[in-house]
Amino acid sequence: MNYEFSTPSPEQASAILSMVPYRERLKAGRMRLPSGFMATPVRSLHEVYINLMMDEKSMPAIHLPSLSVWVDEVVGDRELARVIDACASDDGNSYVERCRKLHKIIGMRLAQLREIADASDF
Repeated sequence: MNYEFSTPSPEQASAILSMVPYRERLKAGRMRLPSGFMATPVRSLHEVYINLMMDEKSMPAIHLPSLSVWVDEVVGDRELARVIDACASDDGNSYVERCRKLHKIIGMRLAQLREIADASDF
C-alpha cells in the first residue's frame, strides 16, 4: 500500500496538523467489551490516528463517511479526505480491515506533514 500525497507548504502542513476548535471536534469512540461504547471525540489527525489503533480489548467506533467530510471541511486536507472516502466505500473489506488500512494511511500522511512542518510535537 503506497499512497502518493502531494507536498503542501510548511504553513499548510502546520494548519493540517493543528487541533481544531472544540466545537468542531469529530464524534468518535471505542467499542470495549463488555462495557460497550466509550466516547472519545477527536480534534486532530493525530487523535484520529490514535483512535484507529486496534487492540485486544477494543476497536474504533468512527463513522468513516463523517471522517472524510471532517478531514476535508474542518481539518483542510482534501487529498486525504478523498483517500478516506475511497477506503470507506470499499465493500470488499470489513470495517475492521478498513480501519486498519486507514490507520496506516493516516500515519503515512502524518509523517509527511510533520517532516514538512518540521514539527515532531504534533
